[in-house]
Amino acid sequence: MAIHKSSTRSTVILLAIVIVLASAAPSILRAFADEPGAGTIQISTTGAGPREVEETTQKAIERQYTAAWKNMTAALKDNRADLLDAAFVGSMRDQLARRIEQQKKSGTSTRYADGAHQVNVVFYSPEGTALELRDTTEIEQQTLDGSKVIHSEKVRQQYLVIFTLVEDRWKVRIMQALPTS
Repeated sequence: MAIHKSSTRSTVILLAIVIVLASAAPSILRAFADEPGAGTIQISTTGAGPREVEETTQKAIERQYTAAWKNMTAALKDNRADLLDAAFVGSMRDQLARRIEQQKKSGTSTRYADGAHQVNVVFYSPEGTALELRDTTEIEQQTLDGSKVIHSEKVRQQYLVIFTLVEDRWKVRIMQALPTS
């Protein structure tokens, strides 16, 4: 009898945990959806060359480009240059770090509300270590003084991005906003 009660009690506890997690799932998912950073990123490799982009590479690019936007967004919002290291290298990392230092001096920060990205791979190097991307996105950029928004601007922007393979992951080496028409 004791085994049966213990087993029943464990089942009830497990069932209660499942119910709590199931009821919390929508709010957990909403929290992730509301997280600032990269919106939906759709990558097209049609027309890329001279090398064909493999499916596994396309998935890695999508995952790591999304992470780059999230890292940049968090770094600019929290004024933390160390958050750039996972996704940026070279002059782009240095440029963003300088921007963060300027923000710290002025007591401001930047928040991006980022929309969908339409990314086209236009070049994939023959050795498979560099990509040129064209990213078209709509961004709302807010300048904050503490938690107060002091400026907000929505823009549709196109970026030229050089993505390079560093160690075992893709990182942004160049992200240049192109003139809008």
